[in-house]
Amino acid sequence: MTILTGPAIGEAARQICQSEGERYLAVSYWSGGSSDWLLKDAELENLHVVLDVNAGGTSPDEFRNLQRLLGDRLRVHPDLHAKTFSSEVAALVGSANATRPGLQMRPDGRLELAAHIEGSDAAEAFLNAKTAYQAGSEATNDHYGICELRYRRNGLNVIEAGQIAPLNFLAALRQQPHLYEAMPLIYTDQNLEDIEGAAQAFADLGIGEDLNWNYWDVYEFEFPPEIFNEKCVALHIGAQGGMSVAIVRPIATQDDFTFVQRVLWREVPGFEYNGRGARYIQDGYDTIWAAIEDFEGARITNVLDLITRLRG
Repeated sequence: MTILTGPAIGEAARQICQSEGERYLAVSYWSGGSSDWLLKDAELENLHVVLDVNAGGTSPDEFRNLQRLLGDRLRVHPDLHAKTFSSEVAALVGSANATRPGLQMRPDGRLELAAHIEGSDAAEAFLNAKTAYQAGSEATNDHYGICELRYRRNGLNVIEAGQIAPLNFLAALRQQPHLYEAMPLIYTDQNLEDIEGAAQAFADLGIGEDLNWNYWDVYEFEFPPEIFNEKCVALHIGAQGGMSVAIVRPIATQDDFTFVQRVLWREVPGFEYNGRGARYIQDGYDTIWAAIEDFEGARITNVLDLITRLRG
């Protein structure tokens, strides 16, 4: 048995998904394009997934994509909290859900631990995952509706006129033009590929600390110098169209990597959320396009692809 952390968890999960033979994934939450990332080029005929929709951790886009890929081999269990990726010869058991932060597809701060096991122990994990799958029910459009209703339902609390309302970040910013029109926008639709290269480039900066994904994020392109050390809206669109937003402050560029610090949400007036992680946006493309139009006259970074896509 080997204990894995960081990107090694995602790579081990992907290897199991793309192996041969029967595979059972009893993984409660799915989001962020993880199904495409895990199952790309995989033989799907003997792959089975059981997940949870009641707790709000599975996105509607991910649920639909799994339905498209797996058909009746996608099942739902109302009490599932497992995180097991298994074949008959290898298994990954641990804390990581099939999400972008869980699998470190794009590092954004989750501390995960997982046990990678082989042999008879892996066979036991395989049987347990298969049992969980068989105990579930066939995925239906009703389950999709639950995903739409419950995914990230807690949202980001915004203080408005003395009241706390569950509004998403962009909607809230549009109500505060003194903030909204002054914050540069950073747009990406690609995940960071060279994680090791980014870590080495960060070390070469000589900042005196390790690259901690709780506090830093990395982009593989250079930023205009005038936005360094300023708060920026960082918008990311995943492979399935899921959108997330964070507040970041560009700090330095090294070897074609730009390093940004994650800003606590409460540092932006009007937000009381104490974390610095990315938050999911539930509006859809129409709202994002409206957001781009609202940035008229403001400084915009790298949004040409976004504008082209939305107009097309």
